[in-house]
Order: sequence, then C-alpha cells, then structure tokens
Amino acid sequence: MRNVAFALIEKHRETGVFFDTNLMLVLIVGAYDPTRLENFKRTMAYTMKEYLLLDEMLKRSRRRLTTPNIMTEVDNLSRQLSEKEHGTVSEQLKALLANMFEIYHESSLFIGGDAHKKFGLTDALLLKLSERHLIITADFPLARRLETLGRDVINFNHLRPYVR
Repeated sequence: MRNVAFALIEKHRETGVFFDTNLMLVLIVGAYDPTRLENFKRTMAYTMKEYLLLDEMLKRSRRRLTTPNIMTEVDNLSRQLSEKEHGTVSEQLKALLANMFEIYHESSLFIGGDAHKKFGLTDALLLKLSERHLIITADFPLARRLETLGRDVINFNHLRPYVR
C-alpha cells in the first residue's frame, strides 16, 4: 500500500500534491514537537511513526500545493494549542508554507453548490482541484467521493495500519 502511495506521488511530480487540513496540522505539530502529537486533542489520533510517514510523503512531493482555505483552517486549529506554543507553531507554519505553492479560487464559485452542501468549502475546492492534482486526506467521505469520481487520492487511513 505504501508503494502505491509513493507511486501516486511520483505520478503527480509535476502537477502537484495537496495535503488536507488535518494532515497538514499533523505535519505542523509534528515538526514543532512530535511528542505533542499524542496529547494535543486535534492530533492525538496520530502517532510519531505516522507523522514520519507523512513527512516522508511531503518530502517526496516535488510540487507541494495548498490553498488559503486549508492554511486558514490549519492556523485556526493550531491556535487550540496553549498560547505559549503559538509563536513556535507559527514559525513551523511559516516554514512549511515557504515550500508550498498556494492556489487561490474565489469562494463564491463553490459556496451553495452540491459539493459545498455535502462537504464544506475547503473540500468542495479540493474536489475541483483533484481534476489535475493528487489529494492526500484522512477524510473518509472526501476520499470515497474522489475514488468514485476516478480521481487520484491517497486515503492516509489505509496506510496507518502499516506504520503502527
């Protein structure tokens, strides 16, 4: 399964890879302090080994993509860490974003549509972006919809049993 994931990342070497909000949060918190993963309520479902796999996937992604929507969600969720951690986590967010290309689409193009009603704004945008790019997610409904559409997607939950 891991080899399939890395093959998809390689396939999208030029078009790019998106990591969804929750996985980006794991990457940020893990880069800040991997021991915080298991005691921060937003990442406690993830292990150090899973963080390391995500980090390897990120490093193998030549063209790393994100959206303002994803980064806003990640920033808001990371603010649930203690206030004394905000500065360091902010630096990790800045460092990660420095190596990513941010793609912007007007929210008005997605709000109110069927995808927005079912999945929310960020995932509705990811559904559109999946036409050309790989999506890496731990969101089962989103992954299932992408698979149904025949889009390239890595459901990170399918990799987790191999790294525990």
